[in-house]
Amino acid sequence: MKASKGKKNFIREEQAPENHKEDEAGPSSAQPQTPVDDKDNRARFAKQILSTTPKKIFKEYKDNEMAKIKPDNYTYLTYQRNEEKNRYPDILCIDETRVVLKEREATNDYIHASWVKLPNGRKYICTQGPLKETLEDFWHMIVTEKSPVIVMLCNLEEQGESKCERYYPKEGKTMTFGKYSVKYKKDLKCVTPEIPVQQYVVTGGSSTHTVTHYLCQSWTDHACPIDPTPIIKLLKKVIAESKKDVITVHCSAGIGRTATFLGIEYATLRAQNDPDFKMEQLLKELRSQRFQAVQGGTQYLFLHVAILQLWASEGLLKPESCETFFESYRKVMNHMVARKK
Repeated sequence: MKASKGKKNFIREEQAPENHKEDEAGPSSAQPQTPVDDKDNRARFAKQILSTTPKKIFKEYKDNEMAKIKPDNYTYLTYQRNEEKNRYPDILCIDETRVVLKEREATNDYIHASWVKLPNGRKYICTQGPLKETLEDFWHMIVTEKSPVIVMLCNLEEQGESKCERYYPKEGKTMTFGKYSVKYKKDLKCVTPEIPVQQYVVTGGSSTHTVTHYLCQSWTDHACPIDPTPIIKLLKKVIAESKKDVITVHCSAGIGRTATFLGIEYATLRAQNDPDFKMEQLLKELRSQRFQAVQGGTQYLFLHVAILQLWASEGLLKPESCETFFESYRKVMNHMVARKK
């Protein structure tokens, strides 16, 4: 798909990690330790992860051509009719699962956002970082879908490129987008020092809506955190706060960091209920809802690492059983970061 005039494509070629013998040592060279509850399906899946290496998991994504996984049948006619509302010309928003803006005429009900429903019934909205042209649409979606939580997994600008238009006010300020006014209310206790949390009050017409905004700026585009702990803490906090309400998550394109983030919970639920669960199946299910979800071997690998970290934090796994795997992951990621400099 060619880039529209003035817009860059999002998809990039991903480099495989270099070969370093020390990265291969550990998980594949020793019998993984038994998890706390070996009868739990999640524990069995964890043992499968720990029996391989981060580098092999990264390679698995490319070798199995997982980038090509997509739904059998899909259309994107509404996406095509709203080119000016799409941040990237090569990131589709399929008709089957798109968020249809409520209280709008059919000619004005589009936003680049998709519904993702998890096995436990929880609903996420995966969306792109708002453009100037879609700021009012974004807040209209938040208010009409009554989403109490927004998770922002990007910076407004990264490496000189705009990733998201500012849609939230600074402390003590108010911003207006069409009929919606967004007023800063207060700072809330941070999940971790690198993830500030603010509360905003949105008014529009006769309605008032309060939303909590989590800003995670340490997860850069086309990459992954070396330490998954802040992301796991963020996910737990968001799930606890939203209860059964809709969780809105966005990065720049709304498919990579966004889908990887919610994919942690999705994979946990699938692994818990299916003894034959494979991560490739997760990609199929995610992409049938948010097209192109999870970008590349790096994010695919991070899903595995984050799942182990989550289960270790919950006591399902002994932390020491994962440490060699985590150390190998850190080495792989550090090598990849160094190559980009």
